[in-house]
Amino acid sequence: MTDETREYLLGQRGKLLFQIERTKHHLAGLEADEVKIITAKSLCRRQISPSLPRISSSI
Repeated sequence: MTDETREYLLGQRGKLLFQIERTKHHLAGLEADEVKIITAKSLCRRQISPSLPRISSSI
């Protein structure tokens, strides 16, 4: 393997690692948004019908 090829591959590796980290950060943000949406929907349902009994999932 030539030095040029090695340098090129190391550069590509660095770029890919950066993209992976950026993608992880983006996915973490999407998960946080999903939790906010689920929480908001849950709170909204409780405000609309607070007298309804909760459904138990233990069958």
